[in-house]
Amino acid sequence: MQPQELNRLIEKYYEGLTSLQEEKQLLEWLQTSPEGAAHPDVLAQLSLMQQMHVEPGLDVGFDQQITTQLRDQVPTQKRWLQITYRITGIAAAILVFLAVWIGSELVKPTRVYGTITDPKLAFNETNRLLDKVSDELNKGLRPAQQSAEKLVKGVEKVEKAVEKSNQLNEINKASQYLNSFTRVYVKLGHNKNTHH
Repeated sequence: MQPQELNRLIEKYYEGLTSLQEEKQLLEWLQTSPEGAAHPDVLAQLSLMQQMHVEPGLDVGFDQQITTQLRDQVPTQKRWLQITYRITGIAAAILVFLAVWIGSELVKPTRVYGTITDPKLAFNETNRLLDKVSDELNKGLRPAQQSAEKLVKGVEKVEKAVEKSNQLNEINKASQYLNSFTRVYVKLGHNKNTHH
């Protein structure tokens, strides 16, 4: 095998693209060739891979030993599972009983002192308390309402002042028109007197 072909095959091996036959050929060549010493890591990997591909023959007695051991372990495992299931069932029953007992104690109506049991009286008392809360809230809103009213009055005054200034602007415009008209009249009248 030529060095270029050897390098190409080694690269192909590292990329994982070689077939089993190519790996076998590469291993044989590296083992027999003097250039194999230049690639000890590839030689070691290929040797290990070849050993993994060889399936060792199993002894018939090996299967019997495993099945015997499994048969012996099954009853002890079954007993432990049965005991575990029983203990788990008992614990679950106790938890359910405790949950029902505690739940029934929590659901029991308890009388709170200071509460009203008559519905009409409770309704009247609730209305009285809500009216009191409403009055207190309205007291807090009165200053804001007064400020808003003052603001509205101030805006109205500003609007009136703007209207008056608009009227003054119109009077100023009319006055300017009158002045320009007067100038034209005076100039025209002045011109007529000078022609006679």
